[in-house]
Amino acid sequence: MSKTVSCLVAFAILATVVQCLTIRIEPRTEQCFYETVSHAGAKIAVYFLVSAGGHLDADFKVTAPNGTVVLQGTHETEKLYNLYAHDEGNYKFCFSNEMSTLTQKTVLFEIYVGDVLDPHLAKEEQHEDRLILSLERLNFGMDQIVTLLKFHKERESSHRDLVEEMNTNVVVWSLVEVIVLVILSIFQVYYLRHFFNIKRN
Repeated sequence: MSKTVSCLVAFAILATVVQCLTIRIEPRTEQCFYETVSHAGAKIAVYFLVSAGGHLDADFKVTAPNGTVVLQGTHETEKLYNLYAHDEGNYKFCFSNEMSTLTQKTVLFEIYVGDVLDPHLAKEEQHEDRLILSLERLNFGMDQIVTLLKFHKERESSHRDLVEEMNTNVVVWSLVEVIVLVILSIFQVYYLRHFFNIKRN
């Protein structure tokens, strides 16, 4: 019983830190967020989706505590990044809309930071250590699945809105074309009648 309790307590301590946000980035600006990593070797996962604005793209980068850019992407619409922290400290996650001059971008993102196991604990209790590690990996994987489902729903909603907007534009332009054709037809009939009336006179 004591081993089970100790495993659950350790698992709770090792639970993944999750930060889920929706942000709006103004043109020519950048927004950055910080996440503290307590141990080198910790798992870091970042998933983001540009759900609205312009071409649905943004620039992204991750900067380590020592100032080194460890991840960078340009004109990304949707991306999942996984990495392991080489240093402990504050990691900076930045989303940039500097390429856009007029359009605001809406970005949804989640940041996962999973802690690492104490190596001294691993030496003392190998069985519990392996069990805790398996549980932590399972928790991390389940969180990623939930995130993917959530973002898939958001992506489907965004695409549906885009299709509905395009459909509305098609209907509006079709109506405009019909109205223009009717006006031109009436004008042609009027012009021809006027022309033949002049001929008779």
